[in-house]
Amino acid sequence: MNTTLSITPKKEKQFLFSVKLNYQLNEPCILSAEEKTQTIKLDVHSKLGQHSPDWNPEQLLLGALESCYMSTLNYYLKKGNITIEKLLCETIGSVALLNGKLRFTKIDLYPNIYLSNPKDQQAISEMLIQTQQNCMVANTLNTEIVYHHQILNGVNK
Repeated sequence: MNTTLSITPKKEKQFLFSVKLNYQLNEPCILSAEEKTQTIKLDVHSKLGQHSPDWNPEQLLLGALESCYMSTLNYYLKKGNITIEKLLCETIGSVALLNGKLRFTKIDLYPNIYLSNPKDQQAISEMLIQTQQNCMVANTLNTEIVYHHQILNGVNK
């Protein structure tokens, strides 16, 4: 007897994200998305490393990493029914020319997590590991990312 077993792979859930860019010569570049009420003015005229009042693509990438880190941590905080007073984070990206291509060679995140309840320190420490492992933006980047977490007592104590 010949039987054929057909296995259909489980279809992964897919999410789509979309942004629109509007650029006209000698004008600021504008990023927008249909569901957003605010736009982002982007500097595409300055040379790498020059200061500008507008955001540049490198800062947006670092901001995407920071905000993804926060939203991933927030997911675990809600799941664990834990609150924090606040999170402050600075991110520094190092860019270098490697093999003829500019790229981020290392990104350092410095998140300071301020506890609402000091008893939550161990649980939050475990959540930070999960956050590092499951941040979608971090998992997409092909560069070294170093996390310098500090868990601090809340600011209102």
